[in-house]
Amino acid sequence: MAHKIYLHIGHGGSDSGAVGQNSLEKDITLEIGLKAEAALVSAGFKVLMSRTTDVKNQNASASANSWGAQLVLSIHCNSYTDQSASGTETLIYGRGGTAEQFANILQRAAVKAMGTKDRGVKVQNVEILRETTAPAALLECAFISNLSDEKKLMDAKYQQAIANAIVSACLEFFDKEAKSDMDYESHWAKEYIDRAIAYGIMVGDGDGSFRPNDNLTRAEAAVIVCKIMDKIEGK
Repeated sequence: MAHKIYLHIGHGGSDSGAVGQNSLEKDITLEIGLKAEAALVSAGFKVLMSRTTDVKNQNASASANSWGAQLVLSIHCNSYTDQSASGTETLIYGRGGTAEQFANILQRAAVKAMGTKDRGVKVQNVEILRETTAPAALLECAFISNLSDEKKLMDAKYQQAIANAIVSACLEFFDKEAKSDMDYESHWAKEYIDRAIAYGIMVGDGDGSFRPNDNLTRAEAAVIVCKIMDKIEGK
Protein backbone atom coordinates (compact mmCIF):
# COMPACT_ATOMS: atom_id res chain seq x y z
CA MET A 1 0.00 0.00 0.00
CA ALA A 2 1.34 3.41 -0.98
CA HIS A 3 2.31 5.73 1.88
CA LYS A 4 0.36 8.99 2.12
CA ILE A 5 2.35 12.23 2.32
CA TYR A 6 0.79 15.62 2.92
CA LEU A 7 2.74 18.56 1.48
CA HIS A 8 2.01 21.83 3.24
CA ILE A 9 3.04 24.60 0.85
CA GLY A 10 4.03 27.65 2.87
CA HIS A 11 1.96 30.85 2.52
CA GLY A 12 0.02 31.80 -0.63
CA GLY A 13 -2.54 34.30 -1.89
CA SER A 14 -2.51 37.51 0.14
CA ASP A 15 0.11 35.95 2.41
CA SER A 16 3.37 36.35 0.50
CA GLY A 17 5.55 34.96 3.26
CA ALA A 18 9.10 36.27 3.42
CA VAL A 19 10.20 38.73 0.74
CA GLY A 20 13.58 38.48 -0.94
CA GLN A 21 15.24 41.03 -3.19
CA ASN A 22 13.97 39.24 -6.29
CA SER A 23 11.36 36.76 -5.11
CA LEU A 24 8.49 35.90 -2.79
CA GLU A 25 8.45 32.92 -0.47
CA LYS A 26 4.96 31.83 -1.56
CA ASP A 27 6.12 31.45 -5.18
CA ILE A 28 9.25 29.48 -4.35
CA THR A 29 7.48 27.09 -1.98
CA LEU A 30 4.85 26.35 -4.63
CA GLU A 31 7.48 25.63 -7.29
CA ILE A 32 9.35 23.28 -4.96
CA GLY A 33 6.09 21.69 -3.81
CA LEU A 34 4.89 20.94 -7.33
CA LYS A 35 8.22 19.39 -8.22
CA ALA A 36 8.20 17.37 -5.00
CA GLU A 37 4.67 16.15 -5.66
CA ALA A 38 5.59 14.89 -9.13
CA ALA A 39 8.73 13.19 -7.85
CA LEU A 40 6.95 11.57 -4.91
CA VAL A 41 4.13 10.24 -7.09
CA SER A 42 6.71 8.82 -9.50
CA ALA A 43 8.33 7.08 -6.53
CA GLY A 44 5.02 5.44 -5.62
CA PHE A 45 3.72 7.71 -2.86
CA LYS A 46 0.24 9.18 -2.57
CA VAL A 47 0.40 12.97 -2.18
CA LEU A 48 -2.03 15.65 -1.11
CA MET A 49 -0.96 19.29 -1.31
CA SER A 50 -2.36 22.10 0.84
CA ARG A 51 -2.46 24.23 -2.32
CA THR A 52 -1.52 23.84 -5.97
CA THR A 53 -2.01 27.47 -7.02
CA ASP A 54 -1.43 30.93 -5.54
CA VAL A 55 -4.14 30.77 -2.87
CA LYS A 56 -3.96 31.03 0.90
CA ASN A 57 -3.83 27.76 2.83
CA GLN A 58 -7.07 26.82 4.57
CA ASN A 59 -7.43 24.28 7.41
CA ALA A 60 -4.22 22.50 6.45
CA SER A 61 -3.83 20.49 9.66
CA ALA A 62 -7.44 19.31 9.58
CA SER A 63 -7.09 18.34 5.92
CA ALA A 64 -3.95 16.32 6.62
CA ASN A 65 -5.61 14.55 9.53
CA SER A 66 -8.89 13.76 7.78
CA TRP A 67 -7.02 12.46 4.73
CA GLY A 68 -5.06 10.08 6.95
CA ALA A 69 -1.61 11.41 6.15
CA GLN A 70 1.23 9.21 7.35
CA LEU A 71 3.79 11.98 7.06
CA VAL A 72 3.46 15.77 6.89
CA LEU A 73 6.07 18.03 5.31
CA SER A 74 5.79 21.81 5.37
CA ILE A 75 7.93 23.67 2.81
CA HIS A 76 9.23 27.16 3.60
CA CYS A 77 12.01 29.67 3.00
CA ASN A 78 13.82 31.27 5.92
CA SER A 79 14.46 34.99 6.40
CA TYR A 80 16.34 37.26 8.81
CA THR A 81 17.16 40.95 9.13
CA ASP A 82 20.86 40.14 8.98
CA GLN A 83 21.38 39.29 5.31
CA SER A 84 24.49 37.27 6.11
CA ALA A 85 22.34 34.57 7.75
CA SER A 86 22.19 31.53 5.48
CA GLY A 87 21.65 27.80 5.39
CA THR A 88 19.08 25.07 5.72
CA GLU A 89 17.25 23.91 8.83
CA THR A 90 14.36 21.63 9.71
CA LEU A 91 11.79 22.27 12.44
CA ILE A 92 9.82 19.82 14.58
CA TYR A 93 7.39 20.25 17.47
CA GLY A 94 9.21 18.04 19.97
CA ARG A 95 12.12 15.69 20.47
CA GLY A 96 12.17 11.94 20.80
CA GLY A 97 9.63 10.76 18.24
CA THR A 98 9.34 9.67 14.62
CA ALA A 99 9.08 13.30 13.49
CA GLU A 100 12.62 13.91 14.71
CA GLN A 101 13.81 10.76 12.98
CA PHE A 102 12.37 11.97 9.69
CA ALA A 103 13.67 15.51 10.25
CA ASN A 104 17.23 14.25 10.73
CA ILE A 105 17.05 12.29 7.48
CA LEU A 106 15.47 15.21 5.61
CA GLN A 107 17.97 17.73 6.96
CA ARG A 108 20.94 15.71 5.75
CA ALA A 109 19.40 15.21 2.30
CA ALA A 110 18.38 18.86 1.87
CA VAL A 111 21.76 20.26 2.92
CA LYS A 112 23.51 17.94 0.49
CA ALA A 113 21.12 18.92 -2.31
CA MET A 114 21.42 22.66 -1.71
CA GLY A 115 25.09 22.83 -0.77
CA THR A 116 24.11 25.17 2.07
CA LYS A 117 25.16 25.61 5.69
CA ASP A 118 23.74 22.91 7.95
CA ARG A 119 21.73 24.69 10.66
CA GLY A 120 20.40 21.44 12.11
CA VAL A 121 17.06 20.27 13.42
CA LYS A 122 15.31 22.64 15.83
CA VAL A 123 12.19 22.57 17.98
CA GLN A 124 9.55 25.22 17.37
CA ASN A 125 5.87 25.57 18.26
CA VAL A 126 4.29 25.79 14.80
CA GLU A 127 0.64 24.93 14.15
CA ILE A 128 1.22 22.52 11.27
CA LEU A 129 3.73 20.61 13.42
CA ARG A 130 1.64 20.71 16.58
CA GLU A 131 -1.85 19.93 15.27
CA THR A 132 -1.22 17.11 12.80
CA THR A 133 -1.50 13.55 14.06
CA ALA A 134 1.13 12.19 11.66
CA PRO A 135 4.86 12.87 12.16
CA ALA A 136 5.50 16.37 10.81
CA ALA A 137 8.57 18.39 9.84
CA LEU A 138 8.99 21.90 8.44
CA LEU A 139 11.83 22.40 5.97
CA GLU A 140 13.36 25.89 5.82
CA CYS A 141 15.06 25.29 2.47
CA ALA A 142 17.35 28.33 2.62
CA PHE A 143 17.32 32.07 3.43
CA ILE A 144 15.41 34.17 0.93
CA SER A 145 16.98 37.21 2.63
CA ASN A 146 20.48 36.04 1.67
CA LEU A 147 21.42 36.81 -1.95
CA SER A 148 23.38 33.60 -2.47
CA ASP A 149 20.66 31.42 -0.94
CA GLU A 150 17.92 33.30 -2.78
CA LYS A 151 19.64 32.69 -6.11
CA LYS A 152 19.56 28.95 -5.41
CA LEU A 153 15.95 29.05 -4.26
CA MET A 154 14.93 30.70 -7.54
CA ASP A 155 16.92 28.23 -9.67
CA ALA A 156 14.80 25.41 -11.12
CA LYS A 157 17.81 23.10 -10.88
CA TYR A 158 18.07 23.57 -7.12
CA GLN A 159 14.30 23.42 -6.71
CA GLN A 160 14.36 20.01 -8.36
CA ALA A 161 17.31 19.01 -6.19
CA ILE A 162 15.27 19.82 -3.07
CA ALA A 163 12.33 17.86 -4.47
CA ASN A 164 14.58 14.86 -5.09
CA ALA A 165 16.01 15.20 -1.58
CA ILE A 166 12.48 15.09 -0.17
CA VAL A 167 11.79 11.87 -2.08
CA SER A 168 15.06 10.35 -0.90
CA ALA A 169 14.29 11.28 2.71
CA CYS A 170 10.77 9.83 2.53
CA LEU A 171 12.01 6.56 1.04
CA GLU A 172 14.70 6.22 3.72
CA PHE A 173 12.28 7.13 6.52
CA PHE A 174 9.63 4.59 5.56
CA ASP A 175 12.28 1.92 4.97
CA LYS A 176 13.65 2.48 8.49
CA GLU A 177 10.10 2.56 9.87
CA ALA A 178 9.31 -0.77 8.23
CA LYS A 179 12.43 -2.33 9.72
CA SER A 180 11.55 -0.83 13.10
CA ASP A 181 8.10 -2.41 12.82
CA MET A 182 9.67 -5.85 12.64
CA ASP A 183 12.39 -5.27 15.25
CA TYR A 184 11.76 -2.58 17.83
CA GLU A 185 15.00 -3.10 19.79
CA SER A 186 16.27 0.35 18.78
CA HIS A 187 12.87 2.06 18.86
CA TRP A 188 12.65 5.21 21.00
CA ALA A 189 9.62 3.80 22.88
CA LYS A 190 11.07 0.33 23.57
CA GLU A 191 10.98 0.76 27.37
CA TYR A 192 7.27 1.58 27.31
CA ILE A 193 6.46 -1.16 24.80
CA ASP A 194 8.20 -3.72 27.02
CA ARG A 195 6.24 -2.50 30.04
CA ALA A 196 2.93 -2.65 28.15
CA ILE A 197 3.68 -6.23 27.10
CA ALA A 198 4.74 -7.17 30.63
CA TYR A 199 1.50 -5.74 32.05
CA GLY A 200 -0.47 -7.79 29.53
CA ILE A 201 -1.95 -4.64 28.01
CA MET A 202 -0.57 -5.10 24.51
CA VAL A 203 0.94 -7.97 22.53
CA GLY A 204 2.68 -8.29 19.19
CA ASP A 205 1.43 -9.80 15.95
CA GLY A 206 1.22 -13.50 15.27
CA ASP A 207 4.49 -13.42 13.33
CA GLY A 208 6.36 -12.29 16.45
CA SER A 209 6.66 -8.62 15.45
CA PHE A 210 5.26 -5.70 17.43
CA ARG A 211 5.01 -3.08 14.66
CA PRO A 212 5.26 -0.02 16.97
CA ASN A 213 4.48 2.47 14.21
CA ASP A 214 1.20 0.90 13.09
CA ASN A 215 -2.01 2.86 13.60
CA LEU A 216 -4.39 1.83 16.40
CA THR A 217 -7.98 0.97 15.45
CA ARG A 218 -10.92 1.94 17.66
CA ALA A 219 -11.52 -1.71 18.41
CA GLU A 220 -7.93 -2.18 19.55
CA ALA A 221 -8.13 0.99 21.64
CA ALA A 222 -11.28 -0.36 23.33
CA VAL A 223 -9.51 -3.61 24.20
CA ILE A 224 -6.55 -1.72 25.67
CA VAL A 225 -8.77 0.55 27.76
CA CYS A 226 -10.69 -2.42 29.13
CA LYS A 227 -7.48 -4.28 29.97
CA ILE A 228 -6.21 -1.24 31.86
CA MET A 229 -9.49 -0.94 33.76
CA ASP A 230 -9.33 -4.66 34.64
CA LYS A 231 -5.86 -4.11 36.10
CA ILE A 232 -7.07 -1.12 38.11
CA GLU A 233 -10.09 -3.03 39.41
CA GLY A 234 -8.01 -6.12 40.15
CA LYS A 235 -9.80 -8.43 37.76
